[in-house]
Amino acid sequence: MKYGMMLAILVSFAGCESAPKPIETKQVERPTKYKPLLNKFKTLNFDTLHVYSSYEQQYEYSGVALDSQSIKLLPWPLSENRFQEGSMGVFAIGQFEIDSNKVGLIARTPGDYEETSIKLLLLDKARDTISESIELGESWGDAGDIATKDAWLYKTKDRKWQAYIWMMNAHDNSVDDPKDTTVVEEHFYYLVDFSNKSFDTISTGENASRSFKHLHKATR
Repeated sequence: MKYGMMLAILVSFAGCESAPKPIETKQVERPTKYKPLLNKFKTLNFDTLHVYSSYEQQYEYSGVALDSQSIKLLPWPLSENRFQEGSMGVFAIGQFEIDSNKVGLIARTPGDYEETSIKLLLLDKARDTISESIELGESWGDAGDIATKDAWLYKTKDRKWQAYIWMMNAHDNSVDDPKDTTVVEEHFYYLVDFSNKSFDTISTGENASRSFKHLHKATR
């Protein structure tokens, strides 16, 4: 009896030792030539992100200045900026994951007069390229003309990434005629999807703004 019990125990231990151990797999980070550039963009976590431009030297979208080597990695025409005397810079603001293959990069770039143009760029990790960009924010004024652009980035219920963009152009008529104190405004609205490889305009005008007008009314 004792011999039978010992044999059963030995067989049991032998079975345990022969059982295959689970293999631990580690996700290998895909090499990218953009690594030094990406290190300048802080990680952003948000449900809805309001992006806007400002003439202020320091505000939440001021960003971190990129050096000339980093700028050369950006798509044209941003890559043409070489920090020559009198040229304007490019600033890294933040990055967020669109999906397992795409990363959104938000940067402050040269506008018509200053570094006031906020752009969203798309990094394709499989191709290791940054090839798409869209302007999210801008702010400038000159001789009675004023222009502003704001955007709200968000993920839909079916997990698609979209941007609602509102742009306003205005002209102060008093610059031309001191007796005319009226201001003429034009408003433009865009709804853009960037879940895929590029930016796709879903709708424009009133159709785009119907569910979002309360957002830009609260900002001005």
